[in-house]
Amino acid sequence: MKPSLSPLLALPPRAPFVLPFGTVAFLAQGCAPRDGASGVAVQPTLRVCVLDQTAPSTDWSWTNITLDDQTVDDQPGSPARAIVQVSSGRSYLLVTPFAPFKPRSVHTLRCSYENALTNETIPYATSFTVSSESTYTGTSPNYFERIVQQPCTQLLEVEPLRLILLELALKESVYGGAQDRARAARVLYQIAQGTDAASLLNPYGSRDEIAMASKILGRNTRLGILSALAPYERRIERALAALVEGGPVPPALAPALVDGCDSALYTHKLAAICVMPFLARAIESAA
Repeated sequence: MKPSLSPLLALPPRAPFVLPFGTVAFLAQGCAPRDGASGVAVQPTLRVCVLDQTAPSTDWSWTNITLDDQTVDDQPGSPARAIVQVSSGRSYLLVTPFAPFKPRSVHTLRCSYENALTNETIPYATSFTVSSESTYTGTSPNYFERIVQQPCTQLLEVEPLRLILLELALKESVYGGAQDRARAARVLYQIAQGTDAASLLNPYGSRDEIAMASKILGRNTRLGILSALAPYERRIERALAALVEGGPVPPALAPALVDGCDSALYTHKLAAICVMPFLARAIESAA
C-alpha cells in the first residue's frame, strides 16, 4: 500500500516572514568589517548598515560617530571622512580614515542611529585588527580589471561566465559595492596571469606586477572557484566556442586557450577559464 503523506505536508504553506513597515535595525550582513575581524586593510572603508524602510527620512540620522574615541565630523582634526548612502530601504554609513592604520593595530568604530522625534537611539560598535601586510582595497584597478567589470556587448556567450567568475572570486564581502567588484576582478586577474594562456592578453596590455603582488582579503581559493564552476561546464564550453570556433582568436593562438581549458591540472584549467572574460572584453574594447 502506498504510504500516506505526512500530515505536515497537508498543511498550507507558511506565509513568508515580513518585517513590519517602519522597522529599524542594524543588518549584520551589511556591516563590514564584522566585530572581531582580523586582517583588515590598512586604509579600509568601514561600513555600517541599518534597515530603515522609511529612508531617506528626516526623523532618523547617524550620530555619535567615533573612531578610536575620536569624533568623526567635518571639523579639522577629524580622523576620518563619513558619508551616508541610502538604497532600497537601507541606510549606509561609510567611514574612511584619512591616514592608513598601522599594521597589526586594533581599532574601534562606534556610532548611533537616532530618531530626533522619539529620541530612540540604536548604538553600534565594532572592533577589528589591521592586517600585518598591505592589502588591496579595490581603489586602483588596472586596465584589464576595469574592462572586465563591464558587460560583454558583442561576445554575448562569454557574458554569463564573466558574471559567474566575478561572483565566485570572493568568499565574503569586505567593503561592498564597487570596491568588492574591483577586488574580485583582481583575484581573477591574478589567476588568469598564472599560466601560458595569459599570453593571449599580451597584445592588449603588459602584465601588471604590482597587481600580481597584491594581497586580497576574503578571496576564494582556486580550488574553491573551480569546484563551484562545475554546474556551468556548458556555459564555459559556449564561451570557449565563441572565442575560438571562427571567433576573434587567431587559429595559431587558440590551442593555448583550448588546451588550458582541457588541462588535468586544476590551476591551468582555471587560469584559462579566467582568461576568457578578460580576452573577450579586451577584444571588444579594441574594436
